[in-house]
Amino acid sequence: MTKVSDPTRSTHTPMMRQYLEIKSLHPDTLVFYRMGEFYELFYADAEKASRLLDITLTTRGQSAGKPIPMAGVPAHSVDQYLARLLRQREPVAICEQVGVPNKTKGPVDRKVVRIITPGTLTDENLLDERQENSIAAVFVNGSKCGLALLEVSSGRFYACDLPDTTELDNELERMAPAELLYPDDADPDLYPQIKSISSCKVPAWYYDLSRASQRLCEVFGTHDLKAFGCSDYPTATSAAGALVQYVQDVHENALVHVDGMKIESYSNHVLLDASTRRNLEVEQSHGSLIRGLNRRRRPAPIADGMFRSLPGGLGEMTEALVSALPPERLSSSTRVISIDDNGPFVVRTTGDVTVASAVILAIPAPGAASLLEIRHPKLAKHCLNIPHNSTAAVALTYPRSAIEHALLGSGFVVPRVETGLSIIAATWVSSKWPGRAPAGQVLIRAFIGGARDPDILNRIPNDEDIAQLAHRNLARILKIECDPQFSRVYRWRNRSPQYEVGHLERLASIDHELQHTPGLFITGTSFRGIGIPDCIAEGRATARAAARAVQ
Repeated sequence: MTKVSDPTRSTHTPMMRQYLEIKSLHPDTLVFYRMGEFYELFYADAEKASRLLDITLTTRGQSAGKPIPMAGVPAHSVDQYLARLLRQREPVAICEQVGVPNKTKGPVDRKVVRIITPGTLTDENLLDERQENSIAAVFVNGSKCGLALLEVSSGRFYACDLPDTTELDNELERMAPAELLYPDDADPDLYPQIKSISSCKVPAWYYDLSRASQRLCEVFGTHDLKAFGCSDYPTATSAAGALVQYVQDVHENALVHVDGMKIESYSNHVLLDASTRRNLEVEQSHGSLIRGLNRRRRPAPIADGMFRSLPGGLGEMTEALVSALPPERLSSSTRVISIDDNGPFVVRTTGDVTVASAVILAIPAPGAASLLEIRHPKLAKHCLNIPHNSTAAVALTYPRSAIEHALLGSGFVVPRVETGLSIIAATWVSSKWPGRAPAGQVLIRAFIGGARDPDILNRIPNDEDIAQLAHRNLARILKIECDPQFSRVYRWRNRSPQYEVGHLERLASIDHELQHTPGLFITGTSFRGIGIPDCIAEGRATARAAARAVQ
C-alpha cells in the first residue's frame, strides 16, 4: 500500500495536510472525507476501499510531488457502501464539511462527526433487521473471565463472570456479537473468538476496575453499583466499563437510553456449548425433546461421506412443515394475483383475499418482480436485474449391469470446451443416497440448458424429446447400450439464479428499496445462496425479521 507521509510536512497541499491530520487520529479506520457531492478516500484507504467495494482507484492531482491515490462514492448512495464495508468488518469514520466554503482562506473546515463500527451501528438504513446487532467486551484476569454485551439500538446490557476461556468461547458463539473488544496488552490466544468476530483492541486501562465502575455509575446516573450486584463480579464489571468507554468514544449519544445492566453468575444459569444447542433444536422440530430424540434414534439409510438427506427425500421437510401448521392457515395450489401495501397488506389470490401485517415473497426474483412492478417499480427492476437461466433436470434409471463405470463420487460436470453434448452435468443420485433406486438399478440425474443453452426448453417443448436427448448424451459418455427403464423431466424456467459480477450491489439496491416498505420481505435462492443450508439460514433470518416487524 502507499504510505502516507508525515502530516506536518509542508510539502503537502493545504487540503491534504487537513486530510492527513484527520487521518492520523483514525489510523485503523477508513475515513470518508466529504468533497462536495462525494465522499473520497485517499492513499491506503483508497486502495483498500477499491478492493473491498470494487470501485475505481484513480488519482486526484499531486501532493508532496506525488500523485494522490483516490477512490470515491456518491454522497446520495453512501449507505449501501457503508453497509457493505460493515458486513466485511470494516469500521468507517465519516468526515463532514462543517465550515462555510469561501468564508476563510484554505480548505473548508472538516471534522469526523461519527464513527461507524459493526457493533455500535444504530442507523436503521444500515442495520440488517433480520439480525440483532450487539457489541461485546471480554476480559481474562487469571482464572476468571468477564464478559459484557450491549445491544446499542435497544439498550439491553448484560454482563457475567465465567470460570474459564472454554465457557467464554461457548458464550460468545451463543451471543454472536457483531464486534468484540479485548485489551491491547492481552495474549490473543486467550480470546479464540477474535479470529471469527470483528475484533478491536482497546487500551488496557479501559478495564481498570475503579475507572470502569466510575464510568458505569456515570452512565446509569447512580452513586454506586450496589443495585446491580456488581461487587461480587469484578471481571464482568471491568468488561462492562471498557465496553461503555469504547461506545462513548465512537458514538457520543449511543448510551442515552441505557439505564441499567443485568449481571449474572455462571452458577446461576446453564451454559450450553454449541454442539448441545444444535442438538436441542430437535425440540423445536418435533414438538418435544423426547419425540425428537426418538425420531433421531431411528436409523436412516444415508450414504457415508459428505452428502446427507432425509430417508424419504427432501419432500419430508415440506410435509413436516405443513403438518405442523393449522390447515386453516394454509392455502396451496393458488396463484397470487396482486399485493397491495396501502395500509395493511392485501394479498389477492385466485381463491381468496388475505389481509396481513407482513408479507414474505419466497419466490425467484423474476416472480417477485411481476408482483411488485405496479406498486414498486424500482424494486421490481432491481429484482429483474438478477439474471436467471432455465434448466431441465432429467431423472433416468438403468440396470446396474448396463453401466461399467464404478459410479463413485457424486457425478460429473461437462466443461464448456466439450462439443457435441447438450447435458451440462450429471449426478449419481443412487450413489449419493441409497434407497433412491430399486435393487439392481441406478438413478442418474442429468441437467440440460443453463447458461450454456438458455433457449433449449423453448426449442424442445416435448418432455420425451428432452429425456431422449439426455439419454443419448449419457449413453455416449458411459457407453450404455440399453434404453432407460424410467425417465422423468423437471422443467425449471427462469429458476436458476446467476450470481454475476455486481450481485452484491444488486442486493444492496433491493435492501435499500425494502426499507421504504416495512413488513415486506424477499427471500429465496435468487439472493443469498442456492444451497439448502443457505436457504434454511436465510429463511430463519427472514422469519425472525418478519416476527419483529409485526410485534
